[in-house]
Amino acid sequence: MKKNLLLLLFCIGLTACKKGQDPSAPSKTELLTTNNWRLAASTVVSVSKGVSTTVDAYATIPACERDNFIRFRPDQSMVYDEGPTTCNPTFSQTVTSSWNWADNERTLALGTHIVGATVPYEVIEFTAGTLRLRYTLRQYFGGTDSSTEERTYQAF
Repeated sequence: MKKNLLLLLFCIGLTACKKGQDPSAPSKTELLTTNNWRLAASTVVSVSKGVSTTVDAYATIPACERDNFIRFRPDQSMVYDEGPTTCNPTFSQTVTSSWNWADNERTLALGTHIVGATVPYEVIEFTAGTLRLRYTLRQYFGGTDSSTEERTYQAF
């Protein structure tokens, strides 16, 4: 009887935690919703007719937009905030949208300003301080052109 009980406890212990996962570590949702996130880098790689072009998209963002940030909430709502410096004082300071995990938390779907539209970003790197996302738009209708955007957000 003791052997069976020990075997049962051993089996439960093996399945209770994923290998290498610290049970006290915060979940991805907790990491995402604990801080505000500000864009720190953005690159776009476009491929057209076999020719690849890389653009530092962050360099093209006006200074008044570089302090904008996103606040993710545990209820899967998110707030885009203009930050302290606004480009146009007639714009709303905040816009609310939604977010959700997909593909076993390997994809972060972010709502856009268009009601009901979401953009599925592949999660490339995610730590307590850095969130790196990638989105690829492929041209269809028989074409092979594509555009891949990679964004890096820093927590603050």
